[in-house]
Amino acid sequence: MAYIRTHADHAHHDGFFAHIGETIVNWFAAVMESSSRAKQIDRLQSKSDAELAQMGLRRDEIVRHVFRDRMMY
Repeated sequence: MAYIRTHADHAHHDGFFAHIGETIVNWFAAVMESSSRAKQIDRLQSKSDAELAQMGLRRDEIVRHVFRDRMMY
């Protein structure tokens, strides 16, 4: 019985490099998101307690609020 090979050897390496590229892109995205969240925390921390209350927040809830999509309660 004869077998036909349809994939070249470099196909495995392309997947490896694509994985590395995807990892790097994900890392940069995480760094940028983290920076953005830090700025949001700083902006909220600079508000007065009265301003935070108008938003329905207390000072001790700011970090939880900013990361609410990432945290499980």
